Amino acid sequence: MTEVLMLLVGLAVPAVVILAPFVLRALERRYFWQSIVATAEKGHPIPIEIAQAFLQGRRQSPAISMAQRDIRRGAVLSAIALGIALVGLCIYIAGAGDPDVIAPAMGVTALAAIPGCIGIAYIVLGWLANRAEARSATDIVNQ
Repeated sequence: MTEVLMLLVGLAVPAVVILAPFVLRALERRYFWQSIVATAEKGHPIPIEIAQAFLQGRRQSPAISMAQRDIRRGAVLSAIALGIALVGLCIYIAGAGDPDVIAPAMGVTALAAIPGCIGIAYIVLGWLANRAEARSATDIVNQ
């Protein structure tokens, strides 16, 4: 029973960490939409900038190149993978070398390979894109 509980906790924690930003963003958009509706019902004009911000769905942020975005995503996914791997390690340590705990601990740790590999791929793609941008910039300057 404790093995099943440890496995469920090991799988639930990363799922909550990954899904929480999406839920929070949806709640933020709902609150923003309710504010716009309340403002319109009171007869106040809605500034165009607010309507555009809502329709775009993202806050205006400084221009970030795709390469930098890829590197950031890769770093976050790699950190998530490290966290999942540490959960697996904690399960193993909590089991105190019990042979029945090794399989769930290794299973949770193996799950870390999925976001880890995707994160490493993002980092490599971002690095290659940075090199390509630098080459094209020097080619333009040299012409």
